[in-house]
Amino acid sequence: MNDEIYQISDFDYRGSRVLLRLDQSSVDLNKAGVHQRFYGWPLAWKRFYGEGRVFYSALGHEASVWQDPRCQKILTNAILWSTRRSA
Repeated sequence: MNDEIYQISDFDYRGSRVLLRLDQSSVDLNKAGVHQRFYGWPLAWKRFYGEGRVFYSALGHEASVWQDPRCQKILTNAILWSTRRSA
């Protein structure tokens, strides 16, 4: 999958469960502006907020990502999880 990513500097790695992470071998660490964090580059995660459920995905900047069955499956599962429903 080819997409733009965000480099999140204040990611709550203790309170979140990472579901999808960028393959670090695909990143040019010498490129200007690339900041490697000890928690890597999380692309999708979930967490609880009080009684609620929160899902986040950084995917979807490129139109082709929305057509990818893997991305569609991630989003479907996220909707089901966040609404406490099952497939």
